[in-house]
Amino acid sequence: MDDIGATFKQGRYRSFPNYLSRAKALHIESGFVWTQQLDRGARDASRSVLRGIGPARQAAEFELFALLVQVPLDLDDPVTRSGPTGPGRMLCAGTFWVLREIELSFAKVRHISIAPDGSVSWDLPVSKTDPAAIGCTRSWACVCAALYGACGACAVKRQLVFLQKTFMLPDGTLPPDLPLFPTASGATPSKQSVVSTIEEAAHRSGAARLDSHGYRLFSGGLRVAGHLGGPGQGLTGRRRFRTG
Repeated sequence: MDDIGATFKQGRYRSFPNYLSRAKALHIESGFVWTQQLDRGARDASRSVLRGIGPARQAAEFELFALLVQVPLDLDDPVTRSGPTGPGRMLCAGTFWVLREIELSFAKVRHISIAPDGSVSWDLPVSKTDPAAIGCTRSWACVCAALYGACGACAVKRQLVFLQKTFMLPDGTLPPDLPLFPTASGATPSKQSVVSTIEEAAHRSGAARLDSHGYRLFSGGLRVAGHLGGPGQGLTGRRRFRTG
């Protein structure tokens, strides 16, 4: 247990107690006895791993408009190796729908529906363990008039137009499992390539990639924005955008 605990401590794993709880459950399910000695060792290891680790790191704020100046909505080509196409549209849509990088990576065209009034609905997972996106649906109507061009609904619509021009099948349809933000070859972008795209956009807008301790500042998706409002709109500061 000491060796395992040392490995987690070196990796600064804040979730070590969860792994330890699972290991204990498997130990008991396999027919072994969880002794007082093991229990004492587990408590000592947990305290050691968590000692001095500090509070959870928060994702850095970003200004959506600053990112879209450097990675505009009309840019089709990826900005990173094997990255998603339509990177500006991905940044805009991800911010409006408050998405993690893994949700952007695995989003499919079939998850999107457009209502007669032009609003866009997106089938989303309710947790990280719902990759099939059967958990909930969130919608956005066009807000171009209020936000001066930064509109999640229109970003998704423009991405669909790009996909139709680029990946349409001979029968006039799109592949059923085509990613919403595929690579240039039509493949699913990796989680890392989505993170790299966010980092590259932030870097181009003048933001640092790493904090003073060398940790990545933009590694958790597009869940926190520093500014999402046009001139005079007053939507500034740290803010989470929820859609229902």
